[in-house]
Amino acid sequence: GQRLINPQAGLALSPAQIDVALTGGPPPEAASAEFGGEVVELYWMASMRDVPFASWPTNPIAAAAAGELTDIVDYCGPRDRDGVVSPATLFRGFTGGDRIGPYLSQFLLRSPLSLLVGPQGPRSRRRRIGASDARGPVDFLTQWEDWLASRNGRILADPGRFVCRYLSDQRGLLRLVEGQPSCVPLLAVACQLAELNINHALDEAGNSYKRSRNQVGDATLGVAHLLGLLSEAGLTAQRTVSYQKWFVHRRMRPEEFGGLLERASLSSLRSSSLADLDSALQAIAGSAAVERTISAYGTALLPQAYPQGCPLSPSFGSGWAAVVGAGVTILKAWFDETFVLPRPTLPSVDGERAPRLAGTSIEPLTVGNELNKLASNLALARVMAGVSYRSDVSEALLLGERVAIRLIARETAAVNERPTFSLTRFDGSQVIVQDGRATVVS
Repeated sequence: GQRLINPQAGLALSPAQIDVALTGGPPPEAASAEFGGEVVELYWMASMRDVPFASWPTNPIAAAAAGELTDIVDYCGPRDRDGVVSPATLFRGFTGGDRIGPYLSQFLLRSPLSLLVGPQGPRSRRRRIGASDARGPVDFLTQWEDWLASRNGRILADPGRFVCRYLSDQRGLLRLVEGQPSCVPLLAVACQLAELNINHALDEAGNSYKRSRNQVGDATLGVAHLLGLLSEAGLTAQRTVSYQKWFVHRRMRPEEFGGLLERASLSSLRSSSLADLDSALQAIAGSAAVERTISAYGTALLPQAYPQGCPLSPSFGSGWAAVVGAGVTILKAWFDETFVLPRPTLPSVDGERAPRLAGTSIEPLTVGNELNKLASNLALARVMAGVSYRSDVSEALLLGERVAIRLIARETAAVNERPTFSLTRFDGSQVIVQDGRATVVS
């Protein structure tokens, strides 16, 4: 059967000599209302995997999801200023940049993230990614026999025929983060930024070569330095989060909670008074999202997007999100976050047509905000797939950020140029990194 994913990575020494026992979390308690909100969100995401992002403002399923999540007081996803979860804030991340412009980051819409590993092996795509067509099943482990066989190590076949489509819905986004190293999209975005408008996009304040008339950076403060640092940050973040997974939290995966929910018999939960249930089950027992799943499949098992189900490692925190958090932090330090991206685009309505120009209908989209949104898109794709909870990815993004800032501080003292980097953290605070130290300035 399947094998456990690298428990000993959490015990490795980091090449950057960063303490891999950096703390994160803890996750919400399994009896809490916040956990109940996370589970309800997972079932709504599963119901909306094939709903195009462009149709969310008017889609009735999106409206129902937003309404139910609004009523869960401890739901930790973003809300409007009046405390309401609306289709405009639905399933978005926690940074300020997440709520500006279309759901998908411009870095996912504007340029190819070319490596897709699927049933037919690696293929080069230009902004198109694989998605199962309507003639094959698109969700898995919805029947008890399949769920139990997966728990015992069997991987189900995916009989869906893959077609090439533009990124337009959750199904495409979660395919993007399947089967390839988590640093690959970040390396592609780094090259995209370096080529965008290098005379203006590179942060002149921190890179002395931008003012030099006779030297350029390469292995130090050049693209080679950037790509190497991204890879090192990803490795260190993954080792760091592995310690949290295996030696601190050991949190059950969402598909395993779905199995507990199915065995608990929702009918008995519904017949109980709310006073008899803990806060999590109060939110789950009456959820319209769970009812939709039971109606569609006959079970309360959480539909999985991948035939193999969840990775065989604990859920908290997300390795993907930790790598993404570290990489995006490196990119924000390296490039000018205030640079406004030209010619903003909107996602395809149906995946058959290319992303379209937005014109002047949306407010300016900056490098910093769109990098934050990229981090949330790539991290929350694992939640959309049903393999992680929201808190798994949000805490791991912050953990990756801490790892990256330490790495950047090391670099400012290690290179002869003694650069100064500035960046905006996910929480909106400003950090200056120089002479081996990071200082919060606002």
